[in-house]
Amino acid sequence: MKVLLTGITGFLARRIAHDLLAAGHHVRGSLRDRGKGEAVRALMPEAAAHRLEFVELDLTKDDGWNEAAQGTDAVIHTASPFPIMQTPADPQTIIRPAVEGTERALRAAKAAGVARVILTSSVVAVENGPRPEDDRPRDERDWSSADHPNANAYVRSKTEAERAAWAFAEAEGLLLTTICPGLVMGPPLGDEAGTSLGIIARILSGKDPMVPPVAFEIVDVRDVSRAHVVALETPATAGRRFLLVAGKMWFADIARIVAAEAPHRGISTRTAPRLLVRALAMMDPALRGLVPVLGRNEPISGEKARIELGIDYIPPDDAVRAAARAMIALDA
Repeated sequence: MKVLLTGITGFLARRIAHDLLAAGHHVRGSLRDRGKGEAVRALMPEAAAHRLEFVELDLTKDDGWNEAAQGTDAVIHTASPFPIMQTPADPQTIIRPAVEGTERALRAAKAAGVARVILTSSVVAVENGPRPEDDRPRDERDWSSADHPNANAYVRSKTEAERAAWAFAEAEGLLLTTICPGLVMGPPLGDEAGTSLGIIARILSGKDPMVPPVAFEIVDVRDVSRAHVVALETPATAGRRFLLVAGKMWFADIARIVAAEAPHRGISTRTAPRLLVRALAMMDPALRGLVPVLGRNEPISGEKARIELGIDYIPPDDAVRAAARAMIALDA
């Protein structure tokens, strides 16, 4: 298939492009600056160079979207803002480009006669809503809500973008699949690690005397990429959501793995009291987004992707270790 892959310079999208090409597909990757295309090409399988091309697109502008989708068989839309500071003064600086960019991608698919769309959503679009009444783990049936205490700008951006995608797909007859990964760890392709590995970079900096009492749903980038490719190649996945969660890890556990890989960096693995984190967050925007989830440890299930997509998850410890080793190699 020929696939329009948006945001090809991203941490996840680079891996998806690589795996699509390795599987024999053609990739038309979108980026905001065409000058970055050759750096991406250098990371791809050499024998597949003739099956990779680039187009310039912007999430906030209509220019070029319809033309980019012409002649393709499917659209994989990964491009979306993923800021370090998830509580900006104006939440719309995150929400608007996420929602409007998703709508542009789907409108372009419709205009080009492309029915198959894979959307990269997030676990945050699932886990920040009412608790399931039967005490089951959260799963693909659950949705985050705008009035939830944890619904910061990033949560709202992913939730509203996915909601908009499902509404458009139903109205226009598109065959949509959404992939909702947890915190994506694992090794980056190239030297741009992306925002999700910023946690590893911060731990490696050794600047924090303690770590916050926060738990993350972890998944390896290689598994997330595989899920996109399998979903694309499996027509029966149309109309379905898939959570990608290999397991949960506390920040301190992540720090211990990183510290073992970099024993001379003075990395702390002690967990800070919640009150202290709340106080520090008043001065540190990077911590502010963690305040609503301090101590939260609700179960969430990635079993559907294991069963229906055949994802044999890389263990969370291994995903974090691979990320740490890559970041150390990049001199994070």
